[in-house]
Amino acid sequence: MLQPGNGYHVDLEYFDRWGADNGCFSKGDSFNPTEWLYWLDSLPRMGCLFAVAPDVLCDAPETLLRSLPYLPVIRGMGFPAAFVAQNKIDSIQIPWDSFDVLFIGGDNKFKLVDSEDCVLEARRRHKWVHMGRVNSEKRIRRAAELGCSSVDGTFIAFGPDKNLPQVRRWLQNLISNPVTVINTDEQGVVLTTQRVSLVPDDFIESGATPPGRYYTQGVVFIDTFDYNGQQEKQTAAEFTLLDEAGAQFTVNWSVGDKKRIWPTADGTGLEGAPLTKGSNCAKGLGQAVLQGGLPASKLQENNIGAAFNGTWADWTEFATGSKDAQQRDRTILVPSKMYLDGAAPAAPVATAAQVATPPPPAQAPAAPPPPQATPPPPATPPAPAPAAAPPQSALDVTSYFPDMVRIAQEMIANPDVQHTRQQLSAEVFPKLQAPEGGDASVEAKGAAITALMNGSFTAALDAAGLTLTGEVIS
Repeated sequence: MLQPGNGYHVDLEYFDRWGADNGCFSKGDSFNPTEWLYWLDSLPRMGCLFAVAPDVLCDAPETLLRSLPYLPVIRGMGFPAAFVAQNKIDSIQIPWDSFDVLFIGGDNKFKLVDSEDCVLEARRRHKWVHMGRVNSEKRIRRAAELGCSSVDGTFIAFGPDKNLPQVRRWLQNLISNPVTVINTDEQGVVLTTQRVSLVPDDFIESGATPPGRYYTQGVVFIDTFDYNGQQEKQTAAEFTLLDEAGAQFTVNWSVGDKKRIWPTADGTGLEGAPLTKGSNCAKGLGQAVLQGGLPASKLQENNIGAAFNGTWADWTEFATGSKDAQQRDRTILVPSKMYLDGAAPAAPVATAAQVATPPPPAQAPAAPPPPQATPPPPATPPAPAPAAAPPQSALDVTSYFPDMVRIAQEMIANPDVQHTRQQLSAEVFPKLQAPEGGDASVEAKGAAITALMNGSFTAALDAAGLTLTGEVIS
């Protein structure tokens, strides 16, 4: 679990999954939301399970006020947003649609007893549930009993050589002697109790589809992928590929638990929770962009079929970063070079007979001509420069107010979005433009959003003829 100042970010390459806390508890009154946003934006998105919005210990109403402006900002930065459940959670209306992960905080009684109802509701809504401050076997078992998806604690940090083996024993005991998971809500509705691993323990290698050059005939999302019967059915991207002789192959990139994330009705996109950065589908898409040359803009419509269909690519094995029980690298097949913009050879035509029983070589259709020119390998990009430290000089936030007013006016003119302060904070992060002599850095955007939260922007709204009533801007 990362948080500002703990330095764990330097070891991220060793972990498939991690979370980003906000540091509110450790920093207390010195917590600076601008510095936190600057720190968060410096982190990679791959593998992050969630980023926690600012909260107030043991106070749900104050946590709600503190978190709401930042939940859409976290999502806008590309992280799944986590909302912290605290004491007195029953006194607020939980903003379920504004976050992706329920983080169980609060004191011991709330965490272990009083949180049960909101945890069950989160599971009914297919939300990921995380419990913080879990430092004993008893607490791990209680989290599992509630149906939490993940936990964190500091137990290992206070003696890794001794405590890491002990935590492993706790987890092994949980596997060999599982708890009975609370499995229904008050109406008897069965809740989600199992999560498909982001890198499944039983992952099988590419297997039936060998590396080579393939034409993408079609891509759809399905919810019936089960690793050849080795796991429960889950959501996956399914590629139908043709080789140069017209024979058909299938490649699947797993997405995750179909109760958490599922295909749209037409199979072109996904619904539910955001695509987890550690899933094989995300890793495959990342390699297609980074190595294969696929323009990232082609993925913006959440329709990978539109990006891949009708293209040729050289597909190679890619190690997912984990190993199976025999310590072999787990791999998926990914496009290492894509032929786009008319550079592809003509597509082969597959027939039912060719798919079921490949014809003898003499009767095989002629292979389409290879590309006339092999695109040169992309130049090795220069190493990224280290992130600059936040500017130390004072920032005149009021100089950004005119552009914030412009963004507010555009938001109000859009009938398809809510006209709220929370929505405006989400709009400000990607759209804020720098005044003359200023900048639109993360620091500036964070300060602007802080101004939204503390109300200092209200006078600028009034001067423009806009009104802030509660959370609604009109």
